[in-house]
Amino acid sequence: MKQILKLSAWLLLFSWQLAHAQGEFSAWLQELQVEAREAGISEITAKNAIEKIELLPEVIMLDKSQPEFVSPFLEYYKRRVDAQKVQKGQQLLAEHAALLDRIEAQYGVSKYMLVAFWGMETQYGRSLGKLDVLSSLATLAYDGRRGEFFRAQLLDAMRMIDYGHASAESFAGSWAGAFGNMQFMPTTFMLYAVDGDNDNKIDVVNSLADAFASAANYLSSIGWREQQPVMLEVQLPENFEWQTAQFNFRRSIQDWAQSGVRMLQQDYVVPRLQQLVLSKRTAKKSAKQSAKQYQKAQFIEPAPAVKTVGLNTAGLEMN
Repeated sequence: MKQILKLSAWLLLFSWQLAHAQGEFSAWLQELQVEAREAGISEITAKNAIEKIELLPEVIMLDKSQPEFVSPFLEYYKRRVDAQKVQKGQQLLAEHAALLDRIEAQYGVSKYMLVAFWGMETQYGRSLGKLDVLSSLATLAYDGRRGEFFRAQLLDAMRMIDYGHASAESFAGSWAGAFGNMQFMPTTFMLYAVDGDNDNKIDVVNSLADAFASAANYLSSIGWREQQPVMLEVQLPENFEWQTAQFNFRRSIQDWAQSGVRMLQQDYVVPRLQQLVLSKRTAKKSAKQSAKQYQKAQFIEPAPAVKTVGLNTAGLEMN
């Protein structure tokens, strides 16, 4: 009986908190509608979007449950890339060869990279997300942890609707508001999406031509360099300064060489991905050993050599 009373009290408290949050959220939405109009979004689009938006508690839970630390690359690689994914990528490369060749020639971005991008983001279009993008973005903007970022994304999502690139009724994506075959955020779409099939529309959900061309335009615009490897295997000097080994610390190969970092090989085909296709058992053992080596070098103590592998896409080139 006591447990039933406790549960009833908890449910009443939760219901009260939810009702209170809904009231504050409604007032917040009204302010947002005014901001949208001031930002140049049409009255009808702003009004329809606000009326459709709902507070999604599950989105807040998903956002707050994100891991504090990013997995080491090799662990991530093991989880996300396997022989089946590579084989499916090869099939799709052949199926869409003409389209991919055209886009590669136009933007200078490897077709293998584009198909790998597609596979990693949405399992080649099988996992596009089912949550309402407007509601997800509004919930995250309202929650406040990254409020300004998601508020800007929400306004750009409204602009997409205003320009006819999306429909408020069917605008679906991930809990974080990413959508389409390549999981673009609305601002990324507004900056880089292009019409790849020349039908005077940009639809990165239903048109692979638009999705591939937009991804290629995005990559080429942010600094993609043709014929440069994703990663290099290097030999490190004994006195290597580990704090410089960060993704946001950029130096040329020549600069690294002057610091004693020596390139061992430059190979576009990922050796461990070859192993994975040829021998699953061998690959599993190799990946486990490599992950341990990486963790040791990255987090415990310097090692004379650090071997890296790329997700790349070059794996899709294998016979």
